[in-house]
Amino acid sequence: MSALASCFVILLVHVCPGVFNRQERIPIVFMLSGALCVLIPRHRGRLAEVYLVCERQVTGFSSSAFMLKPVDHFSDRMILVQSISTLKASKVVLMPEKADILCIVFNVLMCSFRSTMVMELTNEWINQPLQITQKLFEKSHSSSTISSADDPWNVKKSFEEAFGDNWTQIPLLSQASSGKLSNGSLVRVRAMIQDTFDPEFFLESVYASNDQGHKCLCTSKYRDGLDVQDDYELDETSQKFGERYPLLCVSPPGLNSWADENVTPPTPITTGNKRRAPEEPSDMEDSIDLQRPRVQEHSENILAGNSDPSVYPIQKGKASLSPPCLVRVYDASSDSFKLNHTFEFVGILHYSGPQEEAQMDVDDFETVIPGQSAMPRLECIQYRRVDDRRLVEGSNAQMEVEQVRETRRLIIDWLASTLHGDKLAAEYVLLNLLSKIHHRAEALPLGSLSLNVKYAPQSTFTAAPLSHVISQIVTRDVLLNLTVEHLNETTFVPKKDIDTNRLHAGVLQVSEGTIMVIDEGKLRAGQLTAHGTSNVTALGNMMTWQRVEYDFQYQRIPFPVDVPAITLSHGNSLIKAMISVSVREEETPTVSPTPDQLHMMRRYIAHCRYLNMDIDEATSAVMQNTFVHARKTDSEVRQDTLHLWLTLARLQCKSFGESQLSEERWNYTLDVEKKRVARS
Repeated sequence: MSALASCFVILLVHVCPGVFNRQERIPIVFMLSGALCVLIPRHRGRLAEVYLVCERQVTGFSSSAFMLKPVDHFSDRMILVQSISTLKASKVVLMPEKADILCIVFNVLMCSFRSTMVMELTNEWINQPLQITQKLFEKSHSSSTISSADDPWNVKKSFEEAFGDNWTQIPLLSQASSGKLSNGSLVRVRAMIQDTFDPEFFLESVYASNDQGHKCLCTSKYRDGLDVQDDYELDETSQKFGERYPLLCVSPPGLNSWADENVTPPTPITTGNKRRAPEEPSDMEDSIDLQRPRVQEHSENILAGNSDPSVYPIQKGKASLSPPCLVRVYDASSDSFKLNHTFEFVGILHYSGPQEEAQMDVDDFETVIPGQSAMPRLECIQYRRVDDRRLVEGSNAQMEVEQVRETRRLIIDWLASTLHGDKLAAEYVLLNLLSKIHHRAEALPLGSLSLNVKYAPQSTFTAAPLSHVISQIVTRDVLLNLTVEHLNETTFVPKKDIDTNRLHAGVLQVSEGTIMVIDEGKLRAGQLTAHGTSNVTALGNMMTWQRVEYDFQYQRIPFPVDVPAITLSHGNSLIKAMISVSVREEETPTVSPTPDQLHMMRRYIAHCRYLNMDIDEATSAVMQNTFVHARKTDSEVRQDTLHLWLTLARLQCKSFGESQLSEERWNYTLDVEKKRVARS
């Protein structure tokens, strides 16, 4: 970087005398040296000398008070402000055309150095995260500064400075990359929490010493164990313990490949070799590459186990699966991590090689975390919740009113093409896709809308075309083909194995916002076993109350969910839904969305689903009057009817991209609802 800086300075001062005269070149170098103090911290001492010399020649005085302390103690902002203010105080005035040239060169310089610095910093974090955390650990214990409780070593702060909100540079642990990533490298994993375990203690700090009197401070934080040389002994009186939370994480069930690709970087940054332990001989470097195929082979064996139904009861192909991963979270509250929540974790990867596994006491692990030695471990540094808006590019951006309406029409037409051309049924399917629980009033999930699409008994249908269209516009969906055999033999509800302390996944363990399409087209008369009846009950509770009761052997514990469900059936469904709409065959539209239209549909769903709705007093009064009048004229109108109307009105507002319920939208909702009821 210093060579590049010198080239720019020489170019400006010596090569371009015809552009800038001597009097003009001095303040230019002055400004550049001030900026370079910001961009090249390691060379601030030399640059500060240039800075002071130029300042004296420009202004005739020196701000020596400003430079009394080492330059490193001044903030970047202070240096730049001083540079600019001193230049303004000088008597040198650049002509406009010369100022333009200066701006161009200065911007090129800034961009070049900033890009170089960021790349060096991110590469260091990705390839040598343990070295960074070790330095921060040692610095925190040598400093008297009190850090925050949730970031005692300033590791998260350092990470944020390196990456900000852009994590795509960090390699993703997935089916394709697993086995290619080095032990001890920084990776990220996007996963659903399938199981949680009791907190475990670890050695946060301890002193170790040898016979020669050498003493060092050690830690097992962000590590798979304590890294101490054989000839060192621990001082047990200096031990300080911390607490971490182990989470079993899996690929989000039903995640569609296009959503997975949107957040996967095209090419991971090349990772370096693992840092050599102090006690390792130097010739170990030559053997690292020879050991990697064994790690890769081991990881492939792990991935081969991804077909285990207790881990992945729902699979949409192995391409998007990531291996089950044990994530250990530090400096956080256990309340932040709930079952079935989807997170993106960034941390330090550790695989156990075959030799390490042979040395482990597997029985000890299995009493707490079964299979720990056979899966990747991630020592978590940073994390964030993941929802549709993070999986769909541009979903947070505002959409124009006409854009929303045109996209709404396209989606309804495309859905209708799979429903015998019925646009009314397609509109209700769209409302289901946009439904989201916004509040739970005791047991009632407000905002939820389960839907039954009814076909005539003599008609033929399959849910596959509808499921395919839905999978193209939502990030996660699952298709259940119900038969008597499937109900009797499949595990729908997660079940805890008390002996192994393992929660075995069920079909209904999916992440929030997953669309569930239930096909009853092949359901025939047959005998349901007690297990099959229990599965039907579980489906009904999920659709009505948006909760699933997990089986913990001695008791059943309800877990709240938010899973919009659609059943397709001949006549009435086996599972009661909030509303049903009968399909009427109409002219089937032909819809073949372009890639741009498809992306706009995905943006529309992700954006509109999270819209909030307000109701002003005037509209509220209209709604009350409508309901009172309806109860007088129709005995079928009950209190539940108002709740349904309000839910539908809210969803219609979302579908039009509106956040305020108007009288016009209220009346439109009731008109559409009348058409649906008329078909019953």
